[in-house]
Amino acid sequence: MTNRIETARREGRFPISLAHLSMIDVDHLTLVKAAEAGGFDGVGLRIVAPPHTPLVREILGDSQATAEVKAALRDTGIAVSDVETFALRPDTNIADYRAGLELAADLGAAHIMTSGVDPDPQRTYENFLELCDLAGEFDLSVAIEFIAFRELRTLTEAAALIARSDKDNAGIVIDALHLSRSGGNPSEVAALPASRISFVQLCDAGEHVPAFDALAYEARNDRLLPGDGSLWLGDLIKALPEGRVLGIEAPTRALAHLDPVERGRRIGARSRQFLKSVTAI
Repeated sequence: MTNRIETARREGRFPISLAHLSMIDVDHLTLVKAAEAGGFDGVGLRIVAPPHTPLVREILGDSQATAEVKAALRDTGIAVSDVETFALRPDTNIADYRAGLELAADLGAAHIMTSGVDPDPQRTYENFLELCDLAGEFDLSVAIEFIAFRELRTLTEAAALIARSDKDNAGIVIDALHLSRSGGNPSEVAALPASRISFVQLCDAGEHVPAFDALAYEARNDRLLPGDGSLWLGDLIKALPEGRVLGIEAPTRALAHLDPVERGRRIGARSRQFLKSVTAI
């Protein structure tokens, strides 16, 4: 079946992808089924779990789970936009990520995601270079996410790291919530070289900015669907290069009681409705 992300690009619209964090309580196969129900073009899969959020089912090293997911992707045409989370921590050994990168490539991912959660900027930089080199062996792009409550927290910091690295396969993930909560805005995104914008994670949020120690909870549990809050999402989308994947990353308590397929349907319907309101597509 035709890759839906590529189809969306040929049709001149932004492809939309269902990020795993939107439904982190489901396994990878269920996420693909929910994405199909929601009319998504792609999915973002978490295969390397951070310490604070274990996976409900591991896929790395599980050949049966991998085969099931690959079959579902093939049957639906849904593509894997990105695979996470290859974080850069103080104790990170980049070589340990080889198996995860191999799986990301096997699933057809375009990008792998990383983030800087190390207080040592030089070590973060050196590990980032090594990760880009290793990912390059699998023809994968490395997209770094700035996170408002982590050590690498702003778009400015992420852009500086990318520029210093000078790696052709390096880019930035623009998460609307983290852009807002770190004091950024769409004009900063518009000023970036188009080649350095890997993809976007789209959600909405209320006007009230939580205290610093509550930012993590908001990011992981209490986002809003696009169009249901007060962020400048229309301006953000106008600042993007054509064809960038919009990953809908919106874990929200309001939908948590629904079964995964219904959640996927509602997230997809609301996201498409919002995008229709702010684009000519």
